[in-house]
Amino acid sequence: MSAVWRNSARLAMIADGMKADRETSDASGIPPKIPRGVKGRHIGLSPQRRWMDDLLAACLRTPIAAGEQTMRLGPAVAARRALKDAPSWTAIILKAYAVVASRRPELRRNFLSFPSRRLYEHPCSVATVVIEREWNGELGLFMEQIVAPERMSLERIDAIIRDLRTKPVEASRGFRRQIGVTRLPRPLRRLLWWYALRVSGRHHVKYFGTFSVNALLKSRRWSLVHTQTAITMSLTHAA
Repeated sequence: MSAVWRNSARLAMIADGMKADRETSDASGIPPKIPRGVKGRHIGLSPQRRWMDDLLAACLRTPIAAGEQTMRLGPAVAARRALKDAPSWTAIILKAYAVVASRRPELRRNFLSFPSRRLYEHPCSVATVVIEREWNGELGLFMEQIVAPERMSLERIDAIIRDLRTKPVEASRGFRRQIGVTRLPRPLRRLLWWYALRVSGRHHVKYFGTFSVNALLKSRRWSLVHTQTAITMSLTHAA
């Protein structure tokens, strides 16, 4: 009982001190000081935050040329509305880019810098889909690859994206791999990122694709002009 009383009395003193500082600040214009005994806490990075930390570190040496384009898609909008089960715009944009990339090989190339500076060209497109999901009580960005979407039907692509958004995170092989990598020691994680992004073209495509698509701007919480990326092309839409 005495310990509870002492804690209550201490909290009351802190509250009184904060009130006095606030009144002093209002009168003098000087910001109040943090009361003694009030401390924050250190929180370890979750797997979601470790992944973003590694991603941003990998992007530091990647030059970015951002562009924004408004498109007139009247015929596409009308055709989509006529469908009973309309595919998402993410699936439509992903499919359209992959079809164009099948005709333009430069859109299937990745830059590698070690041991020599060169380009790696993949025989087909590999799309990285960026999905915002909640896992273990925290939101995070997860990535999964779709191989050769130019050869898939639009319905199949849309079904894959829908599963990525609705099924448990552990149901996706790419999501599970991402979680597993974040549990490795930081030096080893950074080495794997460097090898996949700078050394091996095959691993670059396997884990990061030849391009990425995300619909983060569709959520009104985001107001981005462009996103950081280590991939040759990253498409962000708000449709």
